[in-house]
Amino acid sequence: MSADQFNYILQLAHQIEWPPNREILPGSRAIYERGLDILNTYRGHPEVLVESLRIFHSTNVLPYALAGLSATLSLSSYISGTDFEPVGTQEALRWLKMAQSMAPNLLEINFHEAVLYVRARQLDNARRVLDNLGKDPQSARYFFFCIAEFVYWDCQGNLPKVQFWRDKALAAASNSMQEYFVRHLFTAFYFNNGFYLDYIKAAQELIQVSPGDPWLWHNLSLAHFRLQQFPEAEYCNQKALSLLDFQPAQEMREQLRRRR
Repeated sequence: MSADQFNYILQLAHQIEWPPNREILPGSRAIYERGLDILNTYRGHPEVLVESLRIFHSTNVLPYALAGLSATLSLSSYISGTDFEPVGTQEALRWLKMAQSMAPNLLEINFHEAVLYVRARQLDNARRVLDNLGKDPQSARYFFFCIAEFVYWDCQGNLPKVQFWRDKALAAASNSMQEYFVRHLFTAFYFNNGFYLDYIKAAQELIQVSPGDPWLWHNLSLAHFRLQQFPEAEYCNQKALSLLDFQPAQEMREQLRRRR
């Protein structure tokens, strides 16, 4: 979202006393996965990043803590659409490699590698990682594999594949937060690929569940703007800025002002 947030999380990473334990403890995976669920609610508010990091640390398992840090660093470098600051992706991958060196065979950690390569636009590396991940649909961790596949095909704008992995992820989701996250990703696919009418319909449904999401409102504003529905675009832009004063929404406000 901003360099400030990325730098703040990176600073915390160097200040925190990380748990020394490298063995997977009973219950630690559930704590780690709860941290991922919280992190997936991030829409630009830094307190979500900090809370996620706290949960990852509370696993008392160093590989989980560092993998969680990696995911947090990556999201803190989000720009917009499918774009992430390269320095954030690189730093996230560096911390992830540390986690993988201690726990090399955990799908709930390794799926992040494929996601990070997609964000870095290294699709060959992402495909290599995906082809080597466990694919057991009966596994409790199959959800993470589905998300990684979704992100891979999403980046390429492949609607049939995205729909396939959306359905797989929804079937594998273990709670309502994961289900909402999948629906959020699919709604974003509509927007990022220019299906603005579909996006507006899907986003309006999500807003009934999460009216405080500034990015939903911002992208709704952009979708309406690109369809030349300017009053609706202005209304959604005001809603976005009332929730979070962030640069993309500020730029949208200026575009709308110039049209008056």
